[in-house]
Amino acid sequence: MEFDAYKNTAVEEAHGVGIQSAQLMAEKGVKTVLMGGQVGTNALRILEAAGIQIIIVNGGTVKDAIESLNGN
Repeated sequence: MEFDAYKNTAVEEAHGVGIQSAQLMAEKGVKTVLMGGQVGTNALRILEAAGIQIIIVNGGTVKDAIESLNGN
């Protein structure tokens, strides 16, 4: 299991944060996104077009989510 972390410079923008974040993930070749909330319609389209799997995590840590996905 491997992961990379990227700074989301779009966080400080007033609009289009999700779209810019989705474009960054597509550019970086991300395969799966673990997220704690909903994704906007336009960002969702970009993620789906890039073939990126979206997993909504409700509570817990990233480690908890990964272990749950792996059946641990």
